[in-house]
Amino acid sequence: MFDILKEIEGAATIGLSGHVRPDGDAIGSCIGLALFLKRACPMARIQVFGEAFSDSLLRNIPHSELIIEKTRELKNGETETAKLHERAQSSAEVVKDRIYETDIRQFDVFIALDCGADRLGAALPLFY
Repeated sequence: MFDILKEIEGAATIGLSGHVRPDGDAIGSCIGLALFLKRACPMARIQVFGEAFSDSLLRNIPHSELIIEKTRELKNGETETAKLHERAQSSAEVVKDRIYETDIRQFDVFIALDCGADRLGAALPLFY
């Protein structure tokens, strides 16, 4: 049986993301896991990434403020991220030359929810 707490044991930074063009189950999965992890791992820094979603979802899903929607353009000097992004460009879902804003260069653990890595969009460089 899969034990997520065992898998993330010792992680100081945990990133979460769902698929591009998120629907309610992608958003709910990310928020639900984030709330669980915040309780189970109070010392870990947990960040949730996701594209903007509809106002109706925003009004009806509690804790949607946990999701980071803001992206920034990749700069030429960002070689590590750029290399990862380059590998990801084979997917049509990738938002070219953009990445979510965060001060963490590499997460100890990054979890894709409700999708495979190929549908993470601008969060894909953070996944690797």
